[in-house]
Amino acid sequence: EASADSAGLKAFYEKNQDKYKWSAGVEGTLFYADNKAALERLQHYIDQGEDVQVALDKVHQDLSSANVDIKSQSGRYPFSQIPVAKESLAAHKTTTVFPNPNGTGYGMIYVSKVYPNDELKSLDDAKGFVMADYQDYLEKQWEQQLMKKYPLKINDRVLKKVEDQVN
Repeated sequence: EASADSAGLKAFYEKNQDKYKWSAGVEGTLFYADNKAALERLQHYIDQGEDVQVALDKVHQDLSSANVDIKSQSGRYPFSQIPVAKESLAAHKTTTVFPNPNGTGYGMIYVSKVYPNDELKSLDDAKGFVMADYQDYLEKQWEQQLMKKYPLKINDRVLKKVEDQVN
């Protein structure tokens, strides 16, 4: 099993690491909300140098009567998923507030790091994909070994007899 063979998994990863890449993009926190003004206010506080959590608290204080719900998700986002000009993205800055591509609400990203080029994923980052591919590879090797050990032999006489009975 692939998960038990760490040395084999590492060797397989090193041989195939070009398959496991991060797309060029950004690492950061995506904020999304129905209230565009809330995100614009959050953007203002962050751009003024406020810590992200302090900025969120201030927005909730400022707009407490508006029942503001700002959700966030940290991760790595390829440029193709960010609906703003790639050239405008900079580390420790926010993007402009943009309409959510799914048509509901608005989004904004606080960029912590920009990755201008595709980069190889580490084995830890790609482990799930590598394990699945390695398992497939091991299964194919096993099938090939079985086919060599037990080659397919067709008894033409029996096959002819079956064909005659069917027809």
